[in-house]
Amino acid sequence: MNSRRIHALIATMVFALAPAVTASAPAKDSIPKGIYALFHVDSKRTGLPGDDAASKPFVTGIATRTYWNLIERKEGEFDWTTFDATLALAKRHARHAAFRVMNGIGTPDWVYAAGARRYDAGEWQGKSKGIVPVPWDPVFNDKWRRFLAAFGARYDANPAVAYIAMSMPAGAWAELFYPKTLRELPDYTYPKWKETHQRFIGYYAGAFKTTPLTLALSGHGPLQQLVSDITDYIVAEYGPHNARVYIQANGWSDHGVMGAPTPDIEASFAPIWEKPLRHGFQQIAGVAWAKRGDHRMGDQTKANDLFLRLRGEYAEIYDADVLADECHLPLQQLANALRR
Repeated sequence: MNSRRIHALIATMVFALAPAVTASAPAKDSIPKGIYALFHVDSKRTGLPGDDAASKPFVTGIATRTYWNLIERKEGEFDWTTFDATLALAKRHARHAAFRVMNGIGTPDWVYAAGARRYDAGEWQGKSKGIVPVPWDPVFNDKWRRFLAAFGARYDANPAVAYIAMSMPAGAWAELFYPKTLRELPDYTYPKWKETHQRFIGYYAGAFKTTPLTLALSGHGPLQQLVSDITDYIVAEYGPHNARVYIQANGWSDHGVMGAPTPDIEASFAPIWEKPLRHGFQQIAGVAWAKRGDHRMGDQTKANDLFLRLRGEYAEIYDADVLADECHLPLQQLANALRR
């Protein structure tokens, strides 16, 4: 292990033990702003982001997400190809890059072989959410923290990296995850669950001392209390209106931002957007989903109005929508509004 990675690992361990750490301010040119074309890379979709999306005039950056088990297939051996290619593409088009690595169902088998506990996350909307680690398990926490140390050692403070999207403990997807089966574990308590999230934010802040971080939220499941407590924690830890940790709603459409199943649940999250935090949104559904009968996105122009009314600073738009001709005009209008 080289000295840079050793230093990053030591710094992360110190952060985890210390009550508070004052992180350096992110570089001005790395603060998230504008529209990011969102690419998902997994074992089935292995193609990397291409020039067709990066070259769109309304695109500010390329956001690529993938899984932990595709980067660290063996402990301590890292394959950064996906992110390096994204960074090269972004630089070629004078864009920024953003990265997200998901644990949960993307946790490598060797983590469980090392002794990490796991549980069945059950079903959601009739589909299995898979086997995921117990969030507070010490083996899982140690392996994930070590991974983040290597992640940060490679990409932190790179001015072309606009943000790192955090993956919270044992999520089945990119957002906060709170399955019923987790609450049925014999050692589950809400304080333990909340403290685990706070600790994971600390792991990221220790690994990425200058690069802005984002925390994805959604309106599914009984998340109102957790979202409220975690956002309060971010304000207390990093300050009001800080540019260190952004919150991001991953259900943005023409009628809401949380992707909640009912208007009442969507409305219950409204106080979050009045807190002194900076934020962005990720678009739900869109062109590709509409072709399958999912029309939740609705009208892009109306969605833009909602985005601006809630003071969004950056938007993640799936690559299919970035490439769709019918989306170009409203996305250009949004990009123009964000440049003012």
